[in-house]
Formats: sequence, C-alpha cells, structure tokens
Amino acid sequence: MLLQQLISSFGGPSAAAKRRVAEARRELIGAVAPRRPLAAAERRAADAAIVALAAAANEQPFDLRALGPGEFQVVYASGGFPLWRATADLAEKLSGGARRRPSPSNDYDGDGSGVVASQQFDPRTRRLVNRVDYGPLVVSAYGEFTSLSDGPPVFPAAVRADVQGGRLDFTRGGGGGEDDEAGGRGGGWAVSLPIRGQGLFEVLYADQSIRIFKSQSSISVQMPRRRR
Repeated sequence: MLLQQLISSFGGPSAAAKRRVAEARRELIGAVAPRRPLAAAERRAADAAIVALAAAANEQPFDLRALGPGEFQVVYASGGFPLWRATADLAEKLSGGARRRPSPSNDYDGDGSGVVASQQFDPRTRRLVNRVDYGPLVVSAYGEFTSLSDGPPVFPAAVRADVQGGRLDFTRGGGGGEDDEAGGRGGGWAVSLPIRGQGLFEVLYADQSIRIFKSQSSISVQMPRRRR
C-alpha cells in the first residue's frame, strides 16, 4: 500500500496533466476539424478550446520535432491582422483585382477569404517555408528558425524565424507542379521577392496532428494540409 501511494504521489500529477492535455486537444480538434467558416458561437467554443489547451500544456515538455516535417495549414485564426491576409491583398492586386478562389487541389481556405496559408518546418535542417495560396498566385517566404529556449524547451516555446528570401509564383489553372525548397511551383512563371527580416512567435502547443502559434495579438491553429 505504501509503495502504491509513493508511485501515485510521483506519477499522479504527470498522468493528470497528460489527461488534461488530451481532453483539451480533443475539444480543439473537434472545434476546428470541420474546416469551414464558423458561426459566432462556434468561434467562441474554438477560442475557449485554444485557451484550455494552452493552459493544460503550460510548462509541459516541448519536442521541436513536433513542428515537422510536413506542410501544416492554418484552419483557424483569432485576433490581430494575420500576415497572410495582407499578402492576399497584394496577390489580389497582382491578379488584376479579381477575387479568386483557391484551386480544387487546395484544402479549405480557413475563413472563406480565398486564402490558403500554410507553413513547413524541418526540425533537422531548421529550414522553414511560409506560403500563401491565392488562386493561381502563390507567395512564399523562406529561411530558418531557431528555438530561443535557454534550457529544456517547454510550452509556451519562443521561436525566432529568420526570413532570407521570397518568391511569387503564378501557376496556370491554379495547380500543378511540385514544391521546391522555396515553396514555389512549376507550370507558370516565378519572380524572386527581396524579403528579409526576423519574426518572433510562441508555440503554445504542437504535436503531429495540431498546433497553436501565437504572434503578437494573433493566434492561429494549424493542422496537416490535405490535398484533394
């Protein structure tokens, strides 16, 4: 009995914390998995699920390998003015002002705006690609990322992104072509963009199925991108 009490006293809190994370994770996945514009009540539920998961994961170990590899798409965003919306305005002007929708090969656009935003992190090489699909236009920024943790990383984990270049691709028909290192695609024309700079964000939670990023006042939820 004493041995069982000792095991419970050391293992109980950790097990309880894992259960809280698992429950909050299920709630958030359920809230954003439909990948469609959410009604006001649904957005409130998604926001509450984000807060619950971030709180449950607070001070829990963060494995940098959870960031990749693979392309994760923004399926929900809250607060602030996300960068991809500003990029979408640029893409709309370059396309002649026509409001375009993503091609059928792209996943759900997150908020009905016609913009598909995604990111790729490679924990092995520390390379990153930020990408915005807007119909046949693809705007990419690429560079490297660095964990800013002084010790074993825990949530929330501070990360710095160093952007070293960019690219604008026009793809005929809005699809086709394989991604290259810069996130570009073939089947059209491409122009290099002189994009350079640094950005800071926090990883509030991340695993192989879902992750939460916070940048200034904006929070985004990302899930692996599905190709139709």
